[in-house]
Amino acid sequence: MSNHLGKLKETAEKLGISYPANIGVKKLEEKIAASEAVAEGVAEVIAKPVVKEKAKAKPKKITDLQVKIMLAKNLKKVKIVNLDSTNTAATTVTSGVHNQFFDVAKVVPLNVPCAVAQCLVDEITNRKHVTSTPELDKNGEPTGNFTAIEAPTYAVTYL
Repeated sequence: MSNHLGKLKETAEKLGISYPANIGVKKLEEKIAASEAVAEGVAEVIAKPVVKEKAKAKPKKITDLQVKIMLAKNLKKVKIVNLDSTNTAATTVTSGVHNQFFDVAKVVPLNVPCAVAQCLVDEITNRKHVTSTPELDKNGEPTGNFTAIEAPTYAVTYL
């Protein structure tokens, strides 16, 4: 019996099983069997990858309003350049779109590529400033009068 216990203790040590010095044959056999079962289970898990069934999700219904909001907030990579000759020191433009459905506002740097919501790009593109140009007579000489002309304030380039 002690020879059998000695072999079991050697097997337990090879498997890395800890046991008290006064353990009986029956208990040691149970620990070895449990350890081997765990090792076989791990081998089976490694051999067979677990494939989880995907839950069938119902498609969410999106309203027309939600579609419009998503399109307005869609980010675009743009570069905005200042065309206003009276404000050449500007380095940023503050843009905001506010209505009953959403609020979007951002300080956008000029002459730098950046991601901006489509609604802000549209708002910046539609900005105009008034410039004055001198009126010329028939001979091409300035008359002293000026004509006010609306010109775009910013040029937007999509990248």
